[in-house]
Order: sequence, then C-alpha cells, then structure tokens
Amino acid sequence: MKKTINIDLIIFDLDGTLAETRQDIADAANFMLRKLDLHTLPDETITSYVGDGIKKLIERCLPDSPGYLLDTAIDYFVEYYGNHLADHSHLYPGILDFLKKMYPVKMAILSNKAQKFTDDITHRLEIRNYFQLVMGSNKQFPKKPQPDSIHHIMKTLGCAKRKTIIIGDTKNDIQAGQAAGIYTCAVSYGFRNKEELLKYNPDFMIDSIDELTQIISVGRHTKHSAGPEN
Repeated sequence: MKKTINIDLIIFDLDGTLAETRQDIADAANFMLRKLDLHTLPDETITSYVGDGIKKLIERCLPDSPGYLLDTAIDYFVEYYGNHLADHSHLYPGILDFLKKMYPVKMAILSNKAQKFTDDITHRLEIRNYFQLVMGSNKQFPKKPQPDSIHHIMKTLGCAKRKTIIIGDTKNDIQAGQAAGIYTCAVSYGFRNKEELLKYNPDFMIDSIDELTQIISVGRHTKHSAGPEN
C-alpha cells in the first residue's frame, strides 16, 4: 500500500461503490425470469453476475439460451428496471458527506451500467451535480476493464494519470485503472469481498468512504460552474 497521494481527479464506479443497488437489480432479473416462466434466482447469485453490463448479466442468468430468448429477456429486464431502478437503491453511509466535502474537486462516474440507467439513478439519488462527467456503458467506448473511458475522462477534464484515482468494488475497476496507469482503490463494502479484491493488487483498500480522506490530498481547484448550491 502507498502513502498519501496528491489527486486532481477522482473517478467513481457507481453500483457497489457509491450506491447499494443490489435489490433493484435482483428484482429486475427475477421479473425477467418470471416473465419467461423460469425459476427465479437468489439475490446473492444475481449479484455475483453483476459488473459487466446488462447483456452479460442476462447471459449469466440464462446460460446456454438461444439468442432470440436473450433478446426477449433483455427487453423484460430493461422494462422493469427502467421503472424501478431506485425503489430500494440508496447511497452508502458517508457518501453524500464525502461528495460535499470534496466538491469542487474534479469528480466523475464511470459505470458499466447503461448510460440511461446511470444518468437516471444519479439524478434519483440526487448526486448528479457533484460530478463533472458521468459515463455509463455506450457504443463509443468498450466497458471496463478496458481503459478507453478512463483516458477519455482524463482528457476531457484535463487531468494527468498520476493525479487520478479510480474507486471501485470489482476487478473491472482495478484492472481498468491499472491499464490506464492511474491509482486504484478498492472498497470492501460493495459487491465483492476484500479477499477477492486483494488478488488484483489495488493500490489502496478501504472499508468505508471516510478512509479515502486519509489516502488522498487534493490540489487547488476553482469551483464548478454547475453544481449543488452551497
């Protein structure tokens, strides 16, 4: 583990890092399974399938299924999730206070969740204005662990590799950060446990978001033109 580092840009994963979203995702997946007259799955099983986007989630819920069934399943999932993505989802303890404390430091969200759902949930959880850039899955960039989106965020916000850190709860976040040449910080309170995450050698590991303030120091920034009222 490294000592305190100076950071200009913090990139956050969304699900399992900023927000506890497992119940709504599991509910959408089980709605899809019921619509297909299939047995539902335990929430824990569905959670283990999360992290690589909707298509991969559905494929894991429906192994060896034909393509036409997968397309129908995705439609059912999207139908339900679009209307229920924040029924139970909420910010993890300390997240809102941390965002308020760090604002106006440059911050971004990078999620493998579809862009529409990423936008919708950040608005529903009332955190959108803390971030200069919110990126979900889209056709322009490959998903994490590919580093392309991180490079785009750094270029757009004018930040250097060694002044950037990514915070996340899966190997995709750690590996994307490593591939991009930035600092990586794994969180143990999300969808994956500490032992699993340590296998991927993140630069830092935290058990709560408050610990991040002990790891990073931030440079001087001007206040964002758009953001929360202070």
